Amino acid sequence: MKKLTYDIVQDKELADFMGDILKENGMDVLVHESKPYYDSILGDIDSMTKYEILLSPSDFKKADSILLSALQKENYTENHLLNQLSDEELSEMVKYPDKQGRLNVITAKIILGKRGIKIEPDPLFKASDDFDESAPANASRSLPTFSKVLLVIASISGFGFIIMGIGGVIIGLFLNRFKLHNSRGEYYFCFDKNTREFGLVLAVMSVLVFLITWFFLNNYF
Repeated sequence: MKKLTYDIVQDKELADFMGDILKENGMDVLVHESKPYYDSILGDIDSMTKYEILLSPSDFKKADSILLSALQKENYTENHLLNQLSDEELSEMVKYPDKQGRLNVITAKIILGKRGIKIEPDPLFKASDDFDESAPANASRSLPTFSKVLLVIASISGFGFIIMGIGGVIIGLFLNRFKLHNSRGEYYFCFDKNTREFGLVLAVMSVLVFLITWFFLNNYF
């Protein structure tokens, strides 16, 4: 099964620490160094070297439990900086896990537990064709109407390609099919249902524009 990014950290020792714990518990984990992207004109786009912990999506939940248990045994949270945060701030981290580092979310859970605060289940995003507004941490994006109009005009006019319509097909399929994965390794559509439907319409319309353009070029040039 394809491995996905379970967590991203900037400290190599921390990445190895997490990787070692997971490996010791029989998990197939890979720690991958993600070097800064270098652009010949702009230079380093992201100057920080990062380390990705890669796991199979089905192992995400199990990895959470393993790290939680290991950090509790090692008293990892005793002098942690997160102890300085309020209950509300820690609860916010737990509620929106995709906006935090994995280890920070687990640490926040442990600290809240020590304070005797009941932790509600994470608002998981359920893979579905429908946009679920109850899952803000994984909310699909909506494309503004103005952007849709520009894409239609660009597709009809050529979108920078020699033959009109090609660009619209590519963009339309991207809007309709592109997916991301959430903190549990579950895939969900990057764009909401309305935008995906627009993407499909854009792709079909662009195919028609392409066929008309191709017919015109073949018969008159």
